[in-house]
Amino acid sequence: MENGSSKSSQSVFLEDLPVEVLLRIFCFCEVASLASVALVNRKLSALCADELLWRKLLRKFFLPFRGPSIGSSSIEWVSTAWRSLPAKTQCHLITRCKSKETLSQQPTRLKFPLQSSRTSGPPRNRLCMHKVFVDDVGVWTSDAEAVVRLPWKLQPGFAQTLTTDPRRAQQFRRDDQPTWNVGDFAVSSRRLVTGHWDGSVSVRDVGQVNEEVLTIKPHISDVHSVAVRDSLVVSGSRDHTVSLFDLESVSSLALINVDDRLWSVAIHPVDPVIALGTSGTAKKPVVRIFKEPVGSEAVKVFEVEPSNLRLYDFEKKSMVGNLDDGFKHGFGTLGTQFVDHQTLLSGGHDGILRQWDLRTNECAIELDSDMDSAVYCFASDGLYSLLSGHANYNAVCYWDKRFPRYAVKTRSMAQEVGDTTAASSVYGLAFTPFELYIGLIDGVYKTPLCA
Repeated sequence: MENGSSKSSQSVFLEDLPVEVLLRIFCFCEVASLASVALVNRKLSALCADELLWRKLLRKFFLPFRGPSIGSSSIEWVSTAWRSLPAKTQCHLITRCKSKETLSQQPTRLKFPLQSSRTSGPPRNRLCMHKVFVDDVGVWTSDAEAVVRLPWKLQPGFAQTLTTDPRRAQQFRRDDQPTWNVGDFAVSSRRLVTGHWDGSVSVRDVGQVNEEVLTIKPHISDVHSVAVRDSLVVSGSRDHTVSLFDLESVSSLALINVDDRLWSVAIHPVDPVIALGTSGTAKKPVVRIFKEPVGSEAVKVFEVEPSNLRLYDFEKKSMVGNLDDGFKHGFGTLGTQFVDHQTLLSGGHDGILRQWDLRTNECAIELDSDMDSAVYCFASDGLYSLLSGHANYNAVCYWDKRFPRYAVKTRSMAQEVGDTTAASSVYGLAFTPFELYIGLIDGVYKTPLCA
């Protein structure tokens, strides 16, 4: 009896261990096992919800997911929003994001103001390529006539969601060109830069109530892409020209004819370098640099190798990189974006999303969805996660750059919405840690990112 009572008094239960020891043990548990332990009693349940424990589990088991593409003013804001979430919530969201289960919540189509300011002309056509951009103010998108900003509405838990009240939306338009006048737009430091189909570019300060609009016309044809960094505005056009304009001096820095159609432009975050994505149809391209619009004498003329993606140094006035990864004639680069000062993303007609190492000007990662479908748009969190939007199959692919062979998951808006009107190419992508915004031909759809 004495021996039995002695052994009983020396028994140690799990909850009698020091807190530090218990947390150390829980670090080696799977998430499902922790869920079972949390059901034992209140003490263990509280320990299983410890923030430090979930931070360790997050680094150990889960794919990092921080926010939308860097190269915009939104990356720091969304990264802060994501880091402020409890680690347990982050793990839950990422688990849902990697799941291949079908959606329980259907995507919703965002509402736009339906009233147009013009009083004459043809009826408004709302079928267009909707680009999407997010920042700390709200979600920006473009339709045929205007750029629209829909403000955020804060929800508990720091989850950002949109108000769909048309009265709170803001439109930025040109009344002198009411029909099909928005080709592309970019937002930086409260500056809205818009490229128009008539070859002009407009700049406005959206932080002012009665903002003044600066309009320049460096091109003679459609403006396909615009980018802005500080006071530098870059635009690329169908007429083979790239315009560099300085907002401080309100003067043109250069007009460059690259002898090929411009589909996309991007500005390096630090260096005096711009990325130029072209159609890739020129067999013997000749670059001509003008100080004034075409018609004046070129200040510099030189030949370059055929390519659909180049790097141009606007201080040296020369091409400093020809990014060629098995370049095929006519396979244009439709999108370019700097992730950081050493990394560039590009996507185009060949259906491959590429990450370029700018230290060697070589392709470091290729992401091929095997759908034989052009990459129209993409978004990055600046770390491991990428999303790509495709021309066919209405597809959005989720990628983990550490495992580039296959997409983590593929979603189709037409299947999720259950409506053939949503079965268009994906023209715009942007995401926060909570929601994904997809630009289609008939509008912009909002859906949970980690669904």
